[in-house]
Amino acid sequence: MSNPRASIDSAAAGIAESRLSDVLTLVHREGFGHNAQVIRPDRGRTADRLRRAGLGDASIERLIASAHPIVLIFAPARVDAAEIILRRGGAHAVETFAQSSGTQSALIGFDPAVLHNNRRARRRAVSPSDS
Repeated sequence: MSNPRASIDSAAAGIAESRLSDVLTLVHREGFGHNAQVIRPDRGRTADRLRRAGLGDASIERLIASAHPIVLIFAPARVDAAEIILRRGGAHAVETFAQSSGTQSALIGFDPAVLHNNRRARRRAVSPSDS
Protein backbone atom coordinates (compact mmCIF):
# COMPACT_ATOMS: atom_id res chain seq x y z
CA MET A 1 0.00 0.00 0.00
CA SER A 2 1.37 3.44 -0.90
CA ASN A 3 1.78 6.23 1.61
CA PRO A 4 -0.90 8.90 0.92
CA ARG A 5 1.49 11.62 2.13
CA ALA A 6 4.27 10.44 -0.18
CA SER A 7 3.52 13.04 -2.84
CA ILE A 8 2.83 15.80 -0.30
CA ASP A 9 5.77 18.19 -0.52
CA SER A 10 4.46 21.61 0.46
CA ALA A 11 2.54 23.40 3.18
CA ALA A 12 0.50 26.61 3.28
CA ALA A 13 -1.23 28.53 6.04
CA GLY A 14 -2.87 31.86 6.70
CA ILE A 15 -0.82 33.77 9.27
CA ALA A 16 -2.01 36.87 11.08
CA GLU A 17 -0.12 39.99 10.00
CA SER A 18 1.01 40.53 13.60
CA ARG A 19 2.74 37.11 13.59
CA LEU A 20 4.09 37.15 10.04
CA SER A 21 7.55 38.51 10.91
CA ASP A 22 8.01 35.88 13.63
CA VAL A 23 6.93 33.08 11.30
CA LEU A 24 9.26 34.24 8.54
CA THR A 25 12.12 34.36 11.04
CA LEU A 26 11.41 30.72 11.95
CA VAL A 27 11.13 29.79 8.27
CA HIS A 28 14.55 31.29 7.54
CA ARG A 29 16.17 29.93 10.70
CA GLU A 30 15.10 26.39 9.76
CA GLY A 31 16.50 26.73 6.23
CA PHE A 32 13.26 27.12 4.31
CA GLY A 33 13.66 30.79 3.38
CA HIS A 34 14.61 30.18 -0.24
CA ASN A 35 11.60 27.87 -0.60
CA ALA A 36 9.00 30.15 0.94
CA GLN A 37 6.58 32.64 -0.49
CA VAL A 38 4.11 35.07 1.07
CA ILE A 39 0.88 35.75 -0.80
CA ARG A 40 -1.14 38.74 0.31
CA PRO A 41 -4.82 38.33 -0.61
CA ASP A 42 -5.32 42.09 -0.92
CA ARG A 43 -3.00 42.11 -3.95
CA GLY A 44 -5.41 40.02 -6.01
CA ARG A 45 -5.44 36.80 -8.01
CA THR A 46 -4.84 34.81 -4.84
CA ALA A 47 -6.89 31.80 -5.94
CA ASP A 48 -5.06 31.61 -9.28
CA ARG A 49 -1.66 31.75 -7.58
CA LEU A 50 -2.60 29.08 -5.06
CA ARG A 51 -4.07 26.87 -7.79
CA ARG A 52 -0.84 27.18 -9.82
CA ALA A 53 1.14 26.16 -6.74
CA GLY A 54 -0.90 22.96 -6.52
CA LEU A 55 -3.58 23.57 -3.90
CA GLY A 56 -7.07 22.19 -4.39
CA ASP A 57 -10.22 24.30 -4.40
CA ALA A 58 -11.28 23.40 -0.84
CA SER A 59 -7.86 24.33 0.54
CA ILE A 60 -7.85 27.57 -1.43
CA GLU A 61 -11.26 28.53 -0.04
CA ARG A 62 -10.13 27.86 3.53
CA LEU A 63 -6.94 29.90 3.11
CA ILE A 64 -8.70 32.84 1.49
CA ALA A 65 -11.42 32.75 4.16
CA SER A 66 -8.76 33.28 6.82
CA ALA A 67 -8.25 36.79 5.38
CA HIS A 68 -4.57 36.66 6.38
CA PRO A 69 -1.35 36.66 4.38
CA ILE A 70 -0.65 33.12 3.18
CA VAL A 71 2.75 31.55 3.69
CA LEU A 72 3.68 28.78 1.26
CA ILE A 73 6.65 26.56 1.98
CA PHE A 74 7.87 24.21 -0.73
CA ALA A 75 9.59 21.51 1.32
CA PRO A 76 10.14 18.17 -0.40
CA ALA A 77 11.09 15.54 2.20
CA ARG A 78 10.62 18.09 5.03
CA VAL A 79 6.94 18.98 4.81
CA ASP A 80 6.31 17.80 8.37
CA ALA A 81 8.91 20.27 9.68
CA ALA A 82 7.38 23.05 7.57
CA GLU A 83 3.94 22.26 8.98
CA ILE A 84 5.29 22.46 12.54
CA ILE A 85 6.84 25.88 11.84
CA LEU A 86 3.54 27.21 10.50
CA ARG A 87 1.61 25.86 13.49
CA ARG A 88 4.13 27.34 15.94
CA GLY A 89 3.65 30.62 14.12
CA GLY A 90 -0.02 30.67 14.97
CA ALA A 91 -1.69 29.05 11.98
CA HIS A 92 -5.04 27.57 12.95
CA ALA A 93 -5.05 25.29 9.94
CA VAL A 94 -2.22 24.17 7.70
CA GLU A 95 -2.95 22.89 4.24
CA THR A 96 -0.47 20.37 2.85
CA PHE A 97 -0.31 19.67 -0.85
CA ALA A 98 1.77 18.40 -3.74
CA GLN A 99 3.33 21.04 -5.97
CA SER A 100 1.92 21.24 -9.43
CA SER A 101 4.19 20.37 -12.33
CA GLY A 102 6.96 22.82 -12.98
CA THR A 103 9.62 24.02 -10.67
CA GLN A 104 9.09 25.90 -7.45
CA SER A 105 10.95 28.83 -9.01
CA ALA A 106 8.49 29.05 -11.87
CA LEU A 107 5.57 29.06 -9.44
CA ILE A 108 7.01 31.93 -7.43
CA GLY A 109 7.88 33.88 -10.56
CA PHE A 110 11.67 34.05 -10.58
CA ASP A 111 14.53 31.79 -11.45
CA PRO A 112 17.27 31.68 -8.77
CA ALA A 113 19.83 30.53 -11.35
CA VAL A 114 19.24 33.65 -13.43
CA LEU A 115 19.41 35.82 -10.33
CA HIS A 116 22.68 34.16 -9.29
CA ASN A 117 24.20 34.60 -12.76
CA ASN A 118 23.21 38.28 -12.81
CA ARG A 119 24.92 38.82 -9.45
CA ARG A 120 28.07 37.10 -10.71
CA ALA A 121 28.09 39.25 -13.84
CA ARG A 122 27.84 42.42 -11.74
CA ARG A 123 30.73 41.29 -9.51
CA ARG A 124 32.91 40.58 -12.56
CA ALA A 125 32.05 43.98 -14.03
CA VAL A 126 33.48 45.68 -10.93
CA SER A 127 36.62 43.71 -10.28
CA PRO A 128 39.31 44.91 -7.81
CA SER A 129 41.77 45.46 -10.67
CA ASP A 130 39.41 48.13 -12.09
CA SER A 131 39.71 50.26 -8.96
